Amino acid sequence: SLENFREKQLKLESDKVKESLSLLRNQVSNTSYPFIGPSESKIILIEFVDYNCGYCKRTMEAVFKLSEEMPNVKIIFRDFPILSDSSETAALAALAADKQGKYIKFHSALLNYRGNISEELIFSTAKNLGIDIELLKKDMSSKEIKNKLSNTLDIAQKLNIRGTPTFIIGDKVKPGAFDLDALKSMI
Repeated sequence: SLENFREKQLKLESDKVKESLSLLRNQVSNTSYPFIGPSESKIILIEFVDYNCGYCKRTMEAVFKLSEEMPNVKIIFRDFPILSDSSETAALAALAADKQGKYIKFHSALLNYRGNISEELIFSTAKNLGIDIELLKKDMSSKEIKNKLSNTLDIAQKLNIRGTPTFIIGDKVKPGAFDLDALKSMI
């Protein structure tokens, strides 16, 4: 009887997430967020990522390899800072770097860093990538960038996303670090 109750609860939660995802489809796959792949692709994979997440760091290579091997897939990155204050600073900086056309390079550099991300590392990485630091800091505090981050946090709450990385494909929300084959099988 406990097992039946548990299965019913999981089904209800799954149905609720599907319904929420259906209602939020346009917000979740909004192309004003950084992405790789063709902008008009009908195949969309969304990744929620935190720059201090060790699993996100391990998954990054598989995500970029997927883009190479399946160039018809659009992969949207949703910065979801949940692990620390520096995660939020990194997310704001990444979204601001996108305004300078440097999101992917900045995203990759932060995820390639082994260890916790600090504010000093964020700005030294940006400088090394040729990002205008003064403009970056101004954009980080802009309403536009803060709204983008707030929107992601709101969507994550509505979809019951609690960790990173989490992927969305179609009507499925898949938490966890996946290798290339697992990502391909999702698609």
